[in-house]
Amino acid sequence: MISLVNSARRAAGKPSLGFLNPALYALHALFVNDIIEGENNCLAAGAQCCAEGFYAAVGWDPVTGLGSIDFAKFLRAMMEVEVPVVDKGNVSELMHRLERAAENTMKTTHTGSVSVVVGSYHY
Repeated sequence: MISLVNSARRAAGKPSLGFLNPALYALHALFVNDIIEGENNCLAAGAQCCAEGFYAAVGWDPVTGLGSIDFAKFLRAMMEVEVPVVDKGNVSELMHRLERAAENTMKTTHTGSVSVVVGSYHY
């Protein structure tokens, strides 16, 4: 679905969405059908074997997340999202700050790298 939205945005001269979480949580009421009944309790041989599990609820829940997406509404909402413009010259400074923060907080013995996704660009 995101690829279809990004294709539509590019065809309209808009940038790709990039990091979606802020837009999804801010706008979900515009395109999500909230699932408020149901559960994923333990089943054995087609019958509920215990009361363990999670239950659907109003809003986010561990069974259905935010709910099911109505793609037509999702597309309309995501076409209106304003993607922040990032000066590519500042990305190296951002990378440096992220690497320093990672060095200060990571207590692992392996080496890794830090990557940042900005808009449709991967650095």
